[in-house]
Amino acid sequence: MHNLDDPTPEDLEVVRAILRDTHPVDTMTDDELVAAMSESLAERIPAPAPKEGSAPTNGRVWLHEALTAGGFKQPEDRHQRANLGDGGDTIDLGVLGILVIRHMANAFPPAPWTDERLARETGMPVDDLRRGQRLLDEVAADVGREPKLGHRWWE
Repeated sequence: MHNLDDPTPEDLEVVRAILRDTHPVDTMTDDELVAAMSESLAERIPAPAPKEGSAPTNGRVWLHEALTAGGFKQPEDRHQRANLGDGGDTIDLGVLGILVIRHMANAFPPAPWTDERLARETGMPVDDLRRGQRLLDEVAADVGREPKLGHRWWE
């Protein structure tokens, strides 16, 4: 694809093929196709990963970036911590990553993704998952990014 500002007919066919699974491309105008593709591209640029040895990440800022930037990159330090700003201890940033994945899921998993099950399977404390979810709910409401499968679908 050369340029979304001035797409060729071939470019528009590529856009239709890319968006076919998620948009009614056969009924969309060329301008609607280009707008949908631009929006899709903007959502797929992940938030940057914290660098090795970084201080605890601001959980609210990190979640905002992950929800508005279209995901996140794994931190360089697998033990990166996040401060939730709730007066509690820092938590493993991986907790927030798991919660973002659950929040952004496009399909129901074969087994429920309850906090308890995630805690059992990951070894992460259930209280950290719950604290992280409270913050994620606040940030998601702030940025207008509700769970794709419905509010609290995993419960």
